[in-house]
Amino acid sequence: MKNRIIVIDIGNTNLVIGVYDKGQLLSSWRIHTDKNRTEDEYFVVLSALLLSIKEEIENIAIAVLSSVVPQLNRVIRKMFEKYFNCKFVQVNSEMDLNLKFLIPDYSHIGADLLVNAYSSINKYKTNTIVCDLGTATTIQLTGKDGTFYGASIIPGVKSSSNLLFEKASQLADIKLERPRKILGLSTKDALLSGIINGHAFILDGFIRKIKEEYNLKEYKTIATGGIAKLICSCSQEVEIIDDSLILDGLNLIAKNIK
Repeated sequence: MKNRIIVIDIGNTNLVIGVYDKGQLLSSWRIHTDKNRTEDEYFVVLSALLLSIKEEIENIAIAVLSSVVPQLNRVIRKMFEKYFNCKFVQVNSEMDLNLKFLIPDYSHIGADLLVNAYSSINKYKTNTIVCDLGTATTIQLTGKDGTFYGASIIPGVKSSSNLLFEKASQLADIKLERPRKILGLSTKDALLSGIINGHAFILDGFIRKIKEEYNLKEYKTIATGGIAKLICSCSQEVEIIDDSLILDGLNLIAKNIK
């Protein structure tokens, strides 16, 4: 039966794919973003993932794309046009998501920020502060009335720590994990504390300042992204870890345009 929704979020490091049926996420995958792959190569990867859950291509009714990698937009679109008989939609600032903006020209706002805003207020029905921990960490505020108040973008955990490892030849690349104490007694533990606790403290500081400056009274503070659980285990301000926030948002968009 042709009723499945496939959603794709393309980030600079990872490409995340989800398949939905009647609002339920059947399965999701996270693969490396490769700007050099063709539409045929991406089809081979995607078809193998669908086969792994015994999902037929013919069952896909609609595909929704969110992307911050312009080089891949045409590639993914061409893949769906060539191999799938389904509706294809790409999220952009021109799409009516019932969001309100405080500036006349909001065309520069990234699709990931738009979808996180749309998803968070539709899922949680209140003012939301969303921290998305990817290649960059974005922190955004959306009012329950749909007002997009803005965002801050800071270097991501992995990208900034990798840069540190590259510049400091005596530091070995270490596995990111929760630090045992605030102060480390070895170089490894000191680095883990600085990287993990440091990023969590940045999130907490931003969240407190946003609440103070905007004074919307009630908030849900949400973290998402591949490394959210690790970082936010050290946070005092993040209330919810929502791994599927952007995928759920894309699915909600699909349901509203079918």
